[in-house]
Amino acid sequence: MLFNALDSFYSIKELLTYLNLSRSSNHYQIKAISTPSKYNEIQTLIKQYFNDNRSIYCYRRIKILLEKDGAILSEKEIRRLMKEMDSTPSYTKKRKKYNSYQG
Repeated sequence: MLFNALDSFYSIKELLTYLNLSRSSNHYQIKAISTPSKYNEIQTLIKQYFNDNRSIYCYRRIKILLEKDGAILSEKEIRRLMKEMDSTPSYTKKRKKYNSYQG
């Protein structure tokens, strides 16, 4: 947390009083940082599916694969996890410009 960088200059008690925070909030943040994410298993599955399929699967296809394994997540969660892991597809779909000319 921020306090670790300032430990050599100020005591934690001084920092908490200056920021008007309670001691319990400091302890909560230390504990929250040290606990692992609840999505660790899912992230490994997403990374595996993404790499096994030439890094072209988007969140929709990965959602289908996760549902086959029994993991139910929303599309927003899968997109967020993929963004955090930098697992975005490397291609972009080219679209044709609309042209009404029949020629």
